[in-house]
Amino acid sequence: MSVPKFPGLLEEEEEEQESYGTAESMDPELYRATTEGDILEFIRAMEQGPLDRQHGSSATCLQLGPQKNTVLHIATSSGHYEIVKLLCKDLPFFVAEKNAKGDTPLHIAARGGDSLLVSLLINSDFRRGFWKRNEEGNTALHEALHHRHKKVAQF
Repeated sequence: MSVPKFPGLLEEEEEEQESYGTAESMDPELYRATTEGDILEFIRAMEQGPLDRQHGSSATCLQLGPQKNTVLHIATSSGHYEIVKLLCKDLPFFVAEKNAKGDTPLHIAARGGDSLLVSLLINSDFRRGFWKRNEEGNTALHEALHHRHKKVAQF
């Protein structure tokens, strides 16, 4: 398993591995491909699941980890730009999804100070949710400033 690019941002990383038996857990192959940045395996895992008619996508991608992290949260935390770019293009509604702590993928990218990830998320087709607050009451801008990422905050 790869180490998240931004350690501590997805603190449930170890919990998630132990929780695949729960009803809300993510498919292990999808999780592995996402954390390792294996784009071909990621696409294969996404295509294997049944279709979700509401979102027009694979229902597999709609699975959540125990802390309600989507594949976009996980790919952002791991710093896998190609997977983030693919998700922002094909499944832009993920950009506004919150995890159990109220963080969107933009909160994670801003906290980590990664301007490329922030740019990919901000330039997605889904522009709602950029000012969402997490459980601590912070927007992504607050997170960037709190962690002294001036360039990211300027986005």
